[in-house]
Amino acid sequence: MKKLMQNEWLKLRYNRTVIIFAMVMVGTGILFAAVPMYGYDNLVMWDYGIPGSIKYFGYTGGFIAMFTSAIAAGMFTQEFHTRTLHNALSCGVNRRKYILVKFLAYVITSFLIQFLDMFLSMLVKGILFGWMPPKYIYPNLGVTAIVSVLGNSAAMFAWMGIFALIANLFRNPAAAIFAGVAYYFLESFVLARDIHCYGDPFFVIAEANRFLDARRVLTPEFALLTLPCLLTGIVCFFLTYLVFVKKDMN
Repeated sequence: MKKLMQNEWLKLRYNRTVIIFAMVMVGTGILFAAVPMYGYDNLVMWDYGIPGSIKYFGYTGGFIAMFTSAIAAGMFTQEFHTRTLHNALSCGVNRRKYILVKFLAYVITSFLIQFLDMFLSMLVKGILFGWMPPKYIYPNLGVTAIVSVLGNSAAMFAWMGIFALIANLFRNPAAAIFAGVAYYFLESFVLARDIHCYGDPFFVIAEANRFLDARRVLTPEFALLTLPCLLTGIVCFFLTYLVFVKKDMN
């Protein structure tokens, strides 16, 4: 398992799809951070670096999550396309261990990119607009920040599972990316708007924003809001596992 993980990190260093879209995600996050949020709500404090980083998922992270579909395509589909997966499995690598290592590397990579993006967003906002508002107006900001980020990370985990499943249904990286982006826009403009489903990450991030503005993050209702997203991610990863284990490699 350790050698498989080391091999996965080595492949990531030379995976152009993952590198390019990781740079796109980080660059997009920095551009969003440079735009003032005064027009979005009446809490001007979100324009400052430290409190504004809590709003990262609501204003930036939800959009940037779309590019996670490309990360999934690069990690799960490209090896089918180049047939390097056939070489690995023919050398006696266990399919189950292989896909579990893929899951671990994919989740770690996606979260590292997201949190790097969030940190750079805070840095840019802090430099451009200041780190904290003149008057501290949000109670328990530190604990709220941690709980809010953890809650929104559950939505990101659901997206990761969905995009991993989509990627494993295709053998061509371009087709997997297109299908993932198409699903994202279908979800954002149709499902999250017309079908209020608590397992839907886009809807949950929107609701989490409303909880944040209403100062209700530190409540049991916020925890119950995010739990279905964890379940969605687990189910999608399990289905991805089944698809990969049963998939014809020819």
